[in-house]
Amino acid sequence: MPWVGGISTVADMFRFAEMLRRGGELDGARILSPAILQKAMVNHTGDVQNDLYTAIGAARGWEPYPAYIGLGFFLRGNAICHHQFGTLASPGTFGSTGFGSTLYWVDPEKDMTFVALTSGVMDEGDNIERFQRLSDIALSSAI
Repeated sequence: MPWVGGISTVADMFRFAEMLRRGGELDGARILSPAILQKAMVNHTGDVQNDLYTAIGAARGWEPYPAYIGLGFFLRGNAICHHQFGTLASPGTFGSTGFGSTLYWVDPEKDMTFVALTSGVMDEGDNIERFQRLSDIALSSAI
């Protein structure tokens, strides 16, 4: 989440992401176990590239970079590259993007949650650059 066909509000997505940031607990209720979250936040793709983002990047002259995919989450990883989570996010930052120009991420090291829900679909390369800028603005204000 977010994903194609998902409908939510910023407030609900923020609560969901906050539950993840808090290790699976929200408002005193255990939603997910810390063990399942730890498993989900492991890079299960190694250094394999994400073919979709490689094609988008190649059209813009970007160097290919690893996919960094966990179980249900994208991960920030160590590469300094074009990334929706920004260039200032910690390597352990995790989250997801949606087709309708939506994004959430959690940076456990900075103890920070970010949610952006927008309407409409834009060119994916432009969307990556836009969310990279917004994420870096948010991260730079927290440093």
